[in-house]
Amino acid sequence: MSDENIDEARQRLHILQAMELAVSRRDEVFATVEACTDAGEARVRLSERFDLSEHQALAVLSLQISQWSSGMREWRAAEIARCEKLLGVAETS
Repeated sequence: MSDENIDEARQRLHILQAMELAVSRRDEVFATVEACTDAGEARVRLSERFDLSEHQALAVLSLQISQWSSGMREWRAAEIARCEKLLGVAETS
């Protein structure tokens, strides 16, 4: 696996994990965002409350309602597993 593929898998995993956290803790995420005056503040508050990077917080704020479905959760779980497997194989090489 090339270094570029490894980096891409790491970045993808990083974002997918944040999205899954947001979906699994949606009430807390919604309350955090609703308490903010704008998207910039929401990004900062999400980062602080859930220990997210700026990229992760932006991904959470960009989630569309259709991405909260059970089918999308299953897809995200499979993608997370795939990325973790790829990274596990890459680290042992």
